[in-house]
Amino acid sequence: MGLMDGKVVVVVGVANKRSIAWGITQALSDAGARLALNYQNDRMAEPVQKLAEDLPQKPFLAPCDVTVAGDLERFFEAIGNQFGRIDGAEKVVEHYNVMGPVKAALEASVRYLAHELGPGGIRVNAISAGPIKTVSAMGVTGFSGILDTVEKRAPLRRNVTQEDVGNCALFLMSELSSAITGQVIYVDAGYSILGV
Repeated sequence: MGLMDGKVVVVVGVANKRSIAWGITQALSDAGARLALNYQNDRMAEPVQKLAEDLPQKPFLAPCDVTVAGDLERFFEAIGNQFGRIDGAEKVVEHYNVMGPVKAALEASVRYLAHELGPGGIRVNAISAGPIKTVSAMGVTGFSGILDTVEKRAPLRRNVTQEDVGNCALFLMSELSSAITGQVIYVDAGYSILGV
């Protein structure tokens, strides 16, 4: 019996096999979760569909581009029709540009959503992953240097992997974390604890 048997989980952001979201998807799938995945647009549909073929249980796939008004609502309505239910930045990084404030807003949203949804038994958590070599990350100027620095300075003296993040997501979505909500969990080989 898997940790996530009978659970319905939505994972957004799968773009290719190097996506952090794909690592999370694999861990959840291996643990028995029923999955709903999005693809941003028609051009991105095929790569996500090909990845989905590697999963033991076919996930629900639907388009969802958060920059298109109404897409998010349509996506979750389609998931509701399919399954009937769904189970559940603090530092400046140079050249990260608008993603820093966006992720800080996401972390605040986690706390507010946890407060709002908690009375209904819904837990809301987020993962703050260390740098991982994804297609998106390669757009960050000096990213290779960031990877080198983390590997040399992090307490575990290594970078994190998709699998590391996927395993943390699995833990957070399983009953093993039943009393954890409103938290941002750092999966970064300990780098976030360092000072200067």
